Amino acid sequence: MLDGKAPTIFGDGKQTRDFVYVEDVARANLLATTAPTSDMANIGTGTETAINDLYRHLAQLTGFGAQPVYASKRPGEVDRIALDPTRAARWLQWKPADTSARRSTPNRSGISAHAIPTVTRAIVSRSSPRC
Repeated sequence: MLDGKAPTIFGDGKQTRDFVYVEDVARANLLATTAPTSDMANIGTGTETAINDLYRHLAQLTGFGAQPVYASKRPGEVDRIALDPTRAARWLQWKPADTSARRSTPNRSGISAHAIPTVTRAIVSRSSPRC
């Protein structure tokens, strides 16, 4: 969409996924590095988002006006996915950050320019030697 090309949606777009922000995944990984015990946990929001809804949101953010290209559903693709973050909350005291402010990002530069510097700062600050 950022390059002006219509995205391809496989299936009817009603299938759902649990989309989690990269900053939240990075934060969970950093918390896991200092956790007192080892464990496994789902890092997700617990919320299903339809692919069509995600497309509409991104189109609004970027000002993209074309419709998506719909293609045949891929073999083996599941219709619904939502992860349960309960174990991550217990083990890491982690939960996804509030998404309401993120959803109102006013311009398309936030899509590509915000996440990487934020995660990089978090990793650098955690890995810098403490004096």
